[in-house]
Amino acid sequence: LKLDRFVLVGLSMGGAISIRYALAHPEQVCGLVPVSSWGLSEKVGLHGLSSWLIHRRDFVRNTCRKLAQSPAMTKFYVQNVLFGRKNTCSPELVAQLQELLSKDSVLDSIEFFQRSSITPKGAIPYFGEELSKLKMPVLLVQGKRDPLVPRSHAERASRIITNSRLHIMPSCKHWCCKEQ
Repeated sequence: LKLDRFVLVGLSMGGAISIRYALAHPEQVCGLVPVSSWGLSEKVGLHGLSSWLIHRRDFVRNTCRKLAQSPAMTKFYVQNVLFGRKNTCSPELVAQLQELLSKDSVLDSIEFFQRSSITPKGAIPYFGEELSKLKMPVLLVQGKRDPLVPRSHAERASRIITNSRLHIMPSCKHWCCKEQ
């Protein structure tokens, strides 16, 4: 696009990519909007168990394949992990997710991300105090009920980042921008 300055917005893993880019190239990023961003949590919930399961042979891939085969399971996952409001997951979204989860290239990406970012010692990346180096305006957007990136982690990040504001979406979980 050949832009000199721009605002970066990213959801989850995209939030972590946006933060890393803003830290590396602050002269280009005039604003940052991490949404339910990875990189704010030192560990995930039930970290030891999560790490063990993710690193078991084919666990992530087999779980995704089961979701791809069952509209009811896909809807259950979206409604209980990604969305905060019941009955907001459309049949079209379920079908779209099932189509994606049936592709080996998508499964490869999910498995690679999970295994490389959840290690026995902690989550990667974890920005922690490095967030204080962000000087551009930062709007952290967070689902209040996000089980993957807890609200308290976004609250801590907003205290570390001097020029930040935190917007909590009250009824949302992880995919707040998709849900509302």
